[in-house]
Amino acid sequence: MAQHHWEQQGRNAGYVSAEQAAARQAAAEAVAQRDAGVRHDQSRDWWGAIAVDVDDGSWSVRINGQGDDATMRAALAQCDGTCWPVATFANTCVAPAYGAAGGLFFGDGDTPARAAGAASARCEAAGQGACRAEVEQAACTGWKYAYSRVERLQERLNLVALGRVAKPRFEFFADAEDFIATPLQARGSGVAAAVPEGMRGAVKVAQAWIAVAARRSDAREFAMRIGPTRDAAQASAVRECGAADCEPLLALTSGQCAAVALAPVAGVGRAYHAVAASQADAEEQAVLACIEDGRDNCPTVFRHCQ
Repeated sequence: MAQHHWEQQGRNAGYVSAEQAAARQAAAEAVAQRDAGVRHDQSRDWWGAIAVDVDDGSWSVRINGQGDDATMRAALAQCDGTCWPVATFANTCVAPAYGAAGGLFFGDGDTPARAAGAASARCEAAGQGACRAEVEQAACTGWKYAYSRVERLQERLNLVALGRVAKPRFEFFADAEDFIATPLQARGSGVAAAVPEGMRGAVKVAQAWIAVAARRSDAREFAMRIGPTRDAAQASAVRECGAADCEPLLALTSGQCAAVALAPVAGVGRAYHAVAASQADAEEQAVLACIEDGRDNCPTVFRHCQ
C-alpha cells in the first residue's frame, strides 16, 4: 500500500487542472502577441505630419501614426484655423527654422540637431538670412524614438526584434515648401473649403487655388503651381516660371474651369485665357479672344477644372 501511495502522489504532482492549462495558454498567447507587436513596430512606418494655419502661420505636428493620410488628417484637425497640409514624414526627426524675412522651413535628420541643421540650410539657401533653427521644437517618430536604446537592445538579445527597420521618409505636400517659405504678410488670406452637408465640425482645410504663369515674350514657357491662397499660388507660379518677364496668366479655385488658347505669332506663342463655370465655356471664351485678336490658328493647349 505504501508503494502504491507514493506512485499516486507522483502522478498527482504532474496533474494540471483545466483552469491552470487555460491560464498557461493565455499567458503564452499574450507573450506571442506582444512579441508580434514588437516585430511589427520595428518594421512598420511610424508616420508624422505637419499642417500650417494659412492666416497666422502657426503650425501643428502629429507623430506615431499608422498611415500618412490618417496622420495628416489628425494634424489638420489639431490646427485651429483654416489649415493647409505641409509635409508627411516617417522614421525620422523634423525641425523648423525661421528666416529673418518671415519664412518657415523644415528639415529632417536622424537626430533633432541634424534635422534643425537641415532646416537652417534650407533657410539659408532661400536667402532669408539670420536663420534661427529650433532644436527644441523638433519632432521624432519611429521605432528608434518610441523605444529606448535599452529596450531595442533587449528585444534584439531576446531574439524578438530582428527584422528590417523602415527607412526614413520626408515629403512636402505639393508646393507647400514654397508657400511656407513666403513671408506671412505676402501669403494672402485663405478661405476654408466648403464642408459637405452633415459634416459639421469637420477639419477646416483651405480652399485650393491653381495658378498659371507664363512669359510675356513667349507664352509657350509657363509654370503651374497650387496654393491655399490666390496670391501664394500666383507668386509660386511666377517663381517656377523663372524668367524675368514671367507674369501671372490665370488663377482658378473650386468650382471653376480654365482654358488657354495659344496662337503662334512671329515665332513665339501668345496666350489667350479664360476662367468660367464650365470647361466648354472657358474654352469657347479663350478661343474667341484669340480669334477677335485677328489670329486664325487658335488651338486650346490647356484645360483644367478645379
